[in-house]
Amino acid sequence: MKKLLSVVLALAMILCMIPALCATTYLTISDKSYNIKIWTYGNASEYATASSANSITFEYEYDDDYAVETGKWSDERVMALVQVSGFAFADFDPDEDTIYIDSKELTVASSAAYYGEIGAVADGTIVFPVELTEAGYTDSYSIKVVTTDANSVETTEKANITVKLVNTADEAKADKTAYISGIAVNSNYDDATAYIVGSKIYVDYVDEKKDVVLDITFADENKSAFTVITYANGVDVDGFTLTKKNSSSPYFTALFDDEDEYTRLSGSKGYYLFQPWVYDGDDIEFTLETEAYNYTVNKDYTVVARTNIHEADPKGVYLTSSAVTISVGQTYVPEMKSVSTGDVLVPTSVLIYDDTNTKLMSDIVDYANDSDDTYTLIGVKPGVAYIKCYYSKNYAVASDSFHYSTSTQKVTVVSESAASAVTTTTYTVSCRNLNVRKGPGTSYAKTGMVHRGETVEVVSVSDGWALLSDGTYVCYKYLTK
Repeated sequence: MKKLLSVVLALAMILCMIPALCATTYLTISDKSYNIKIWTYGNASEYATASSANSITFEYEYDDDYAVETGKWSDERVMALVQVSGFAFADFDPDEDTIYIDSKELTVASSAAYYGEIGAVADGTIVFPVELTEAGYTDSYSIKVVTTDANSVETTEKANITVKLVNTADEAKADKTAYISGIAVNSNYDDATAYIVGSKIYVDYVDEKKDVVLDITFADENKSAFTVITYANGVDVDGFTLTKKNSSSPYFTALFDDEDEYTRLSGSKGYYLFQPWVYDGDDIEFTLETEAYNYTVNKDYTVVARTNIHEADPKGVYLTSSAVTISVGQTYVPEMKSVSTGDVLVPTSVLIYDDTNTKLMSDIVDYANDSDDTYTLIGVKPGVAYIKCYYSKNYAVASDSFHYSTSTQKVTVVSESAASAVTTTTYTVSCRNLNVRKGPGTSYAKTGMVHRGETVEVVSVSDGWALLSDGTYVCYKYLTK
């Protein structure tokens, strides 16, 4: 009896093991990152990619020309295909395995233009469609891929992918009105003035017409200075265009004719338009662009260029600092301004004397009159000298002539070893590109450029300009400690 009972128990154990040997093994995978690509169907050159990510931003220009049959709607739609790679499956069997998007099985009508490109397209890679719209939108997709391999291992892999769709086409943005809040001839040009009367931009030249640069300040629909990233988007003057930079810069740039020269401008004083020349009679329409809006200046302007109109009397000139210290071999440019307007002026002459203004001291400090008519001073040997800048204009009519001189500026020249003992402070450049200039102002010639993340050694700061250890200057507000 005991022997029979043992056999029965053994058979029972064997029978219990058979289902276990034949059962499917289940595996769930989640919390992974994937390689994502998205592109406009029919326009493969318009695409975006993201590696080891769970989200992607796709910027596109909405165009009805790319509308295609989808099989789901009565009219055609502009579509994008989203490719997600990195799933664990291989040898996907469409008869046995399934892809779900937001809990619904991924299917596509056979009449859809992209039929055959949807689903599992390669080992570990799936593709599904999304609609592109004029407004753009952000959506998250819950993806579930269920597969069973030859060893009866059923794998369920879950992924959450967020897609941000941004239409960058101009027509997708709301239109607003902008205004011109100020205009002036850039201080690099001292033989012309500019102002607005009604819908006319007057540019008055001291002598004949020349290439000039206009600084134009724009204001938003509330007539306030722009506080968002702003681009100049277009000006309809032959030979001159404004081009977008990139969204990391709160400035716009101007491209002068076909030259590969960009000018970076300060946003704190407004947004400036750089114009390489002004021709009499040109009609100009100004348009600006932010991330959300297109702006058109409230009126078109006609340029009126007039010649042989004498510049305004500066009513005296002055130097912005009374004393400087430089080392032997170091250069600097004295900054002279108009008493009445505050404009930076280029001296017509510079004299270097002792403290009694009787003995020439060019053995201590010398200067070179640069090609741009800027006087660059250089320390020759240790000592002290005094400089005085002069500004003169002579016209055929005597009453239109004026002559001014500044007060003296003390220039102390120290040896290079003494200069090395001067304490400097290290600053980091906070903007993308920062011009290095010969003197403390935008009127001075550029000597180079430093970039975001680079460091500079600052000796002193005055009137918003930082004097660097090599004698050059940069705008202080773009430096951080």
